[in-house]
Amino acid sequence: TTYIPSGIEPYGRYWWSYNKTTEYYTDYMLNYNKTFNDTWEVSATAGFVGHTIKGQNKSVDTGDATYVDPQNIYLSDLINWFSVSAGGAGKNTQSRSSDWNKGAVFTAQLGWKEKVYVDGSYRRDWYRSFKQFKDRGTPASYGYFGFGANAIVSSLVKMPEWWNYLKYRVSYSEVGNSIPNQVFGAVSINWREKTYTTNLWADFKDPRPEKTQSFETGFESMFLNDRLSVDFTYYNSTTSNLYMVGTNASGRSIPMNSAKIRNQGFEASVGYNWKIMRNMTWKTTVNFAYNKNKILRTAYSVDETTGKEKENIIATNVGQVRVLYAEGGSVGDMYISDIRRYEADGVDDKGNPVKAGWYQLDSQGGLQTETKSDKALKKYVGNMNAPWTLGWSNQFTWKDLTLTFLINGRIGGKVLSFTEAFLDSYGLSQRTADARMYAEQNKIYATGYGDGKQLGVQLDDGSGRIVPIEAYYQSVGGNNPQDLQRYIYSGTNFRLRELTLGYTFRNLFGTNRNLSLSFIARNLFFIYKDAPVDPDVSLATGNGLGAFEMFNMPSARSFGFSLNMNF
Repeated sequence: TTYIPSGIEPYGRYWWSYNKTTEYYTDYMLNYNKTFNDTWEVSATAGFVGHTIKGQNKSVDTGDATYVDPQNIYLSDLINWFSVSAGGAGKNTQSRSSDWNKGAVFTAQLGWKEKVYVDGSYRRDWYRSFKQFKDRGTPASYGYFGFGANAIVSSLVKMPEWWNYLKYRVSYSEVGNSIPNQVFGAVSINWREKTYTTNLWADFKDPRPEKTQSFETGFESMFLNDRLSVDFTYYNSTTSNLYMVGTNASGRSIPMNSAKIRNQGFEASVGYNWKIMRNMTWKTTVNFAYNKNKILRTAYSVDETTGKEKENIIATNVGQVRVLYAEGGSVGDMYISDIRRYEADGVDDKGNPVKAGWYQLDSQGGLQTETKSDKALKKYVGNMNAPWTLGWSNQFTWKDLTLTFLINGRIGGKVLSFTEAFLDSYGLSQRTADARMYAEQNKIYATGYGDGKQLGVQLDDGSGRIVPIEAYYQSVGGNNPQDLQRYIYSGTNFRLRELTLGYTFRNLFGTNRNLSLSFIARNLFFIYKDAPVDPDVSLATGNGLGAFEMFNMPSARSFGFSLNMNF
């Protein structure tokens, strides 16, 4: 019944809500397949797809919900008794929502002797969100196309004997995504005053769906009697017309479709199937991928006074960290405020001599961060996304016994632990315990503070100054860390992701009727980890929230069995 002291509900509160979402999928497809002279293969499809979502919400909110009657005369004697008819008149709300999208789809493929294939596709989409702009001439539908080709080169040209198979592929595709399903010019009505509230949105200048254009090329190969396999793919994907929201000088939200982001990189795998001895094989595969992300353009809007286009600052602020989306940067770039330092030699507030570069301390001996507009949230501390991801899978088979394990991980990326900051602030971390123990053993005291008997710690700014341990860690940690960089760790990690041991009892129930029993363990342990937390556990799944940890539940280790019977 109480969230925080400022919001106390002394006689309780009653909430009730009902939400219902219904989705409808429609799919009509017409297919055609034909082979000519055992040489040419033709296939085509044409169809219609649709998706409709309808939502309904009802809720009740009543204050003073433990009174026996609405006149607030009597309180109930029953424990945990709440009633929607008690207390005040209450508040009933209801709402409905609806969204739909539909598309016409066409695909075609031409094959030659099962060696070369060429295909193409076209899709025309209609979105509900764009109907509100039809009076200004905004298109009602948008088209996307794709094409690709692949060829089994090893069947077209003579290859060396050790080179068993080669397939080359190339493709280009386009995919669209609608803007949010909301009315950007909506206003609300005050029925008592018969007035309209001001629209909180600025004019949506050029509404367009987001569009992703992707180019891929790669090959698959087999060598040494199909024992060695290699698969490689290069991709270059650009998403334009990205939807973002900024704010103008009057405080109204500006919807924009001007951002553009490029991702490019490669994915590769190398595998080998080795027959170690009779009835024993080892199949191993290494997968690795690299991705480079760059923001080519951010959110631009037209200045209301100058009429010129200007860049809007788009960022996600988490605590004292800004995840900034800036032109020329990358998605996931993190910025913080640096520790405040003296800019020139002089004296502090107590008359003690100080030098340029030393920390500026508060009266208790704690650190402070920069607050000037040209310095606050300007220090780049890394990107939360790892450019490299790797995996190594192995399968050992001896007769009917199978052992498999998977090691995977990532290289790079940053993770920030707010948990560590809070533990430092309350003196509950191993770091603070070690600092107190060291100060006690070496009789280190902060003589310039309080009674001069507080355990001290030496600052790491080269000044040799000693400040109280408690004040120091309360300033660098807590819910407003003044030295946030010390809680940012490398996200590089490798772990034993999965281990499986299984045995197949063949013909147990008759010919080809088998029973397979397996023991499966997942997320067993880390082989290498720099961060004090699991780097892959995040605060939330939203944009800009993947690198933050705050008292998250620890990642789970699981054990189980799998039973498979074949009759």
